[in-house]
Amino acid sequence: MTARPLRDVVTLDGLPDRALLACGNGTLIHDRFSGVDLHRNYMPARDVEMIIDILRRIAPEVRLGGELNPELFLEDGFLLPDSAEPPTETAQHLETVLGGPGLAKLIVQLPGRATDYLRTLCSRLPTKFEVTCSSEWFCEITASGANKAEALELVSLTRGCTARNVIAFGDMPNDIPMLRWAGTSVAVANAHASLLAVADHITSSNDDDGVASFLDEKLINHSA
Repeated sequence: MTARPLRDVVTLDGLPDRALLACGNGTLIHDRFSGVDLHRNYMPARDVEMIIDILRRIAPEVRLGGELNPELFLEDGFLLPDSAEPPTETAQHLETVLGGPGLAKLIVQLPGRATDYLRTLCSRLPTKFEVTCSSEWFCEITASGANKAEALELVSLTRGCTARNVIAFGDMPNDIPMLRWAGTSVAVANAHASLLAVADHITSSNDDDGVASFLDEKLINHSA
């Protein structure tokens, strides 16, 4: 369950052969064994064009990107951390490379931290879209219902699980729907304040193996 695109997730070591990969903040669920996409929730091109028009008017300095598995389109000047994979295509304006299928995610970058301009974007865009961020580099816009909670529920149903059987961990605002859905929600100590406010439990930070520590304690208590 990740905000990362499928092209990044499939390169991770140790993935089970029969794993279901929920990627792109819930825009895609991929069956690794069969190679089939079980679920997609993409924005149609007309919605993407409408959002871009709004963003250009309210923030002319905006830099945009688009995810459409396996492609990543970024506008010239879009900044990424050094650890990020490079885009598959760049353009002066995203509109020139958009095709018929629309996008899984529209990526929005403004000056400053993403968590600082997240609220502004939420207030200026139609409520039928999901607006969130998984890092401080940019915000992400997806179709209505395309979030980690929806994807986790769908994956859980295939495994015969309900929310009460699920433990979810998070650190950024894009994890909030998932934490609210899960029976047990856990934020790491270095999570964004919005996560700390909604989580049932707070574990130690990512750097201190907080997720592993919480699971170890759960397993010990369960077997006692």
